[in-house]
Formats: sequence, structure tokens, C-alpha cells
Amino acid sequence: MFYTYKKFVAIKVLCFALYLFSWTVFAQEKDSASATLANSNPLLLQDSVKKIYSENKNAIVKVFASKEGKDSTSYLLVGSGFFVSKEGHIMTNATVTYAARNLWVEHDGVPYSADLVGLDPITNLSVVKAKGDFKSKDLPIVNISGNNNEVETAQMLVSISSEMGQTPSAAFGLVTGHNIRFGEKILPTVYIRTNIPVFGGSSGGAVFSIDGVFIGMTVANLPELGGSFVLPAKAAKRVFDDIILCGEPVYGWFGLRTQELSDNVNGTRVVVDMVMEKGPAKKAGFEVNDIVREVNSSKIRNDVDLRKATFFIRPGEIANFKVERKGEIVNLEILVERMISDVIKSQMGALEQSQNEMKLPVESANMNVFKEDENPEQEASDN
Repeated sequence: MFYTYKKFVAIKVLCFALYLFSWTVFAQEKDSASATLANSNPLLLQDSVKKIYSENKNAIVKVFASKEGKDSTSYLLVGSGFFVSKEGHIMTNATVTYAARNLWVEHDGVPYSADLVGLDPITNLSVVKAKGDFKSKDLPIVNISGNNNEVETAQMLVSISSEMGQTPSAAFGLVTGHNIRFGEKILPTVYIRTNIPVFGGSSGGAVFSIDGVFIGMTVANLPELGGSFVLPAKAAKRVFDDIILCGEPVYGWFGLRTQELSDNVNGTRVVVDMVMEKGPAKKAGFEVNDIVREVNSSKIRNDVDLRKATFFIRPGEIANFKVERKGEIVNLEILVERMISDVIKSQMGALEQSQNEMKLPVESANMNVFKEDENPEQEASDN
């Protein structure tokens, strides 16, 4: 009887201890929830946007290009860009710089003559270099390196650009999705779709995550959706490096074509539907109806996975594929070749079409810019 009573008392003490412990945990979780609620204060979000803007606005430039039309009429193209190196390199859109007679940029109210380093009509990325000794100045730049993280749908974004040649302005929005095609157009890699519209002059703006990390550059307006496409930072950096090193983009050629198929039995898969004669894939042993399962150890479930895996493979590299053929896994190695320049240049027509939609006659340009016969030779050291 005594033993039973002691046992009863011990159980009561244990229950009370557990009660105290559970109450302590509850109180901590409540405090944590309160802290989270406090951190969701809209004013704190506003402060984050203002901080991103203040830290990057001085790297934004206005980009101007004069061009002569088929009827010998001069017109002006206006876009945005941003410094990406202390040497004065600027990333902008190829739709602005393509076939320009004169190029100049305006930074902090001062115009500088600029040279075209190179452009890529496939991604609509262009690199220009402002003339001047920028190394001697504390030139603000956008850090385009080191961001390999994928942005997710519903993630908050901040875009900074110069709308219609105005001073740098900020726009706030969200990631609304990811695309590898839009209508009939197949995109070169996975683009970020946003609900931030691109008005005249703002294409080529820098886009940041809410924590201030560069996530890409606006490359296309989507008026049907009230938004825009953003070329992801990793892809932009890859094209930028090509242009700096080679003067033009360098793409790999695999010599095959695939399509995404889906059904209730087999699910979604990527199937080879063409293997080009004498192409790298043919030499590697690819066959029509092969199902692509992996590329360089990355799982391939759909076209998005395939685009992500192949866009960054350069000519001369070995790409390791795993394909499923008649129920068996086959390992194949492709020695990737270089896409010929004529294929890339064939995309120039799309740039000219876009220019026709955005051109502004020089005579009606109510802006503080140089006209056709005024080539600014302002040097950075003059300030």
C-alpha cells in the first residue's frame, strides 16, 4: 500500500513537470509567433525596398542609340542599363544597341560616349562600354556574380530602371512563373516571368530579390499579361562572359531535337524526335525515341529541366547523358560542338522588329540627349 502511494506521488510530480515544460514551450512559440508578426510590418518591407533602391540606383544608366531607318529618317532608341564592372562595362538590351549609328549613356546626369562590345540576339543581352577612366572613381556597380539560386513563384522582386529616360525609379512586384516558351517562341533557357511591366525606356533594368541579391535583367515586355520576362542572373553572367572574352555569345550545339510528352501511364518525359546526321548526338549514338533521363547527373523530367541543364554546357565539353531505350538505361557522351555564328545572327531580324515598335523620332524626343550629329565625348575624368 505504501509502495503504491509513493508511486502515485511520483506520477503526480512527473505530470506537473511535463505541464511546466509544455507551458514553457508554448510561451516560447507564442513569443516567436509574435516576433514573426512584428517582422511582417509593412514599414519594414518598405524599408527593404528603399534600401535596395538606394544601394543600386547609382549603378543605373540611361542608354541612348541613334539609328537611321530605311527611309533615311533618324530615330532614337531609349533603354536602361547598369554598370557591372569598374572598367565601365554596362549590361543592357540588344534591342536598343543593335545596328546603332551612335551609342551613349547618361549616368548621374552626365552623358558618356559608348562603344558596343557585343550582343546576343537570342537572349536580348548587350554589353556596351562607356568611354572614360572609371577605375579612378568609386563607380557603383551591380554584382552579377554568385547567384545560382533559383527564384520561386510568388517571391517578391524590386526592379530599378530609367523609364523613358527619367531618373532611376523602382518598381515592386512578384515572380509569377517560369517559361521556356511563350506562344510559338521557344526561349533559350528558363526565363523568370514577373508582374512588373516594362514601359518605354525601362527594358534592360536590373531586378533584385527582396534581400537585395541581383536575380536578372528585364529583356521583354509582356503587355498581354501586364508583366515582363527576366533573364536569370546565372544565364546573364554566362552570356556576359562570352561577350567579354569572345566579342559574341558562344553556344553549344548538340545536334538533336526533343519534345516533351505526357500521358497518364508514363507521366511527363522528354523524348528525342530528331537526330541530325553528322551531328554530335549522332556520333554519340543517340537514336530517335530515346527518353532523356539525366544530363550531367541532373534529373530530366521535363523541358524545363533539359533547358536548365544544357544552356550552360559550352563547346568542347563532354555532356554525359542517361537515356532510356526500350526499357534499359544507356549512357551516352556527347562532345558538344559550337553553334555556328550564322544561326545566332539569323535572330537579328527579331531585334529589328522590336526596334520598329519602340523607336522615337529624334525631332520629337523631348529629352536632354544628344542628337544624330552630336557625338558626346565626355570622359569620366572630366567630372
